[in-house]
Formats: sequence, structure tokens, C-alpha cells
Amino acid sequence: MANYTQHCQLHQWEPEDHFLRTDFNTDFQKIDTELGEKSGIVFGTYSGNGNDSQEISLGFSPKAVLVVESSGLMGNTGGEWPIIYGGLALREMPVSTGRDKTALMLTDTGFTVYNHADFGYIRTNTADRVYGYLAVR
Repeated sequence: MANYTQHCQLHQWEPEDHFLRTDFNTDFQKIDTELGEKSGIVFGTYSGNGNDSQEISLGFSPKAVLVVESSGLMGNTGGEWPIIYGGLALREMPVSTGRDKTALMLTDTGFTVYNHADFGYIRTNTADRVYGYLAVR
């Protein structure tokens, strides 16, 4: 009868043991899950909905989140008012204009993006635009 490893409960066969392909598949799934959790990096996309704000749930409290609009833009500072399409937010450092308008901030379960209609330069939640994100656990 197979023994199992201490941490992941992977099969450790004895010379006389018979084993099944499903045993290997189960072990590989456990390894894949453990490696995915250890990497600490999660990435994906979201679509802006045009509302004042939208919470993107990751299921954990991230240490950092980087958001980029599908064109690759994160901002444009070539005028009196900066246009913000994304940026890097840390726990105590949201992405903002410096004029009390937040574009991206971390939450206990993910992050929140904003679309300030009264302040048309915050565009991390513009309707029908796709944004990419990279989050660090």
C-alpha cells in the first residue's frame, strides 16, 4: 500500500504496489494547485461598465494591483488635467489624480476601479473598454 508525502499527500509507492493513471493525475492536480497558490501572481481582464465604480473580486486581499487599458495606456499627463486609464496601486497608495479623485484602489477582496463622469479624466471603468490586471497576493 502506498504511503503519502507529508504536505501534499502525494503517492509514495512501495515496490510491490500497483498504481493507476488516476493516481498520477490526482498527484499532478495537487502539484499544480500548490504551485499556482505559491506563485502569488494572478492576472485577468475585466470590462468597464461605465458606472461610477466597479469592484473586481479576486477572493483575496492583494498587496499590489497593476491595471492597464487594452491599448496599453495607463495615463496621459500632457495637459492641465491628467487622464488615468490604469496604474499600480499598493495597499496604502491608490492611483489618484492628487485632486481627491481615485482611479484604482485595493480592497479586502480585490480592487475597485472608477469612472468619474463629473471629472472625465478617470477612466479605469469606462463602458465597453477592456482592461488587463496583474495582482500580487
